[in-house]
Amino acid sequence: MDTHDYGVEVPPKSRMDLTKDAHAVHRLVGYKGDKPFPIVDFFEFVLPLLYDDFDSEIVSTSDLGDKFGETYPDRHLIRLREEVYDGAVDGDPFSRMTIAHEVGHLLEHEGVPRALARNAASKSIPAYKSSEWQANAFAGALLMPASKILDLTPDEVSESFQVTKTAARTQCAAIAKGEKWCRALRL
Repeated sequence: MDTHDYGVEVPPKSRMDLTKDAHAVHRLVGYKGDKPFPIVDFFEFVLPLLYDDFDSEIVSTSDLGDKFGETYPDRHLIRLREEVYDGAVDGDPFSRMTIAHEVGHLLEHEGVPRALARNAASKSIPAYKSSEWQANAFAGALLMPASKILDLTPDEVSESFQVTKTAARTQCAAIAKGEKWCRALRL
């Protein structure tokens, strides 16, 4: 069984569930997958429409320590390092993925009372119950639509969707494993 040594234990979700959720976001904003997902616009303009109490804080590195961002789902709050936010505005692949990851925590982990952050912890839990694995899987599906990457190489995905090569390789491998359900769902 695949386990992860980070995150907190959350209710289980499969990659297919998380891909469906990301696809619902695509439908909500009319995203067709013909260009990189507008994660900064989603963060700035759509989240406040989804949550009337949505709040974000762009903070210095010293405020977050080794965290790139953190999310408090029940408070509808996302905090990001200033360089992560600025990087995403400039199209930096890692920064775009970090914001999508934090958005994943917000959308997927309401009811989990503590802050969820992109860093390390010591508890080993099954991947499908890991808050960090779920946020990564959601972010991958949000930024790299399954139906648009089925026939692309990781390098092509990285270039087309402004994501890191590592994220592209991970998403391509996951979609290849789930190609049958991906095609069946027309994601």
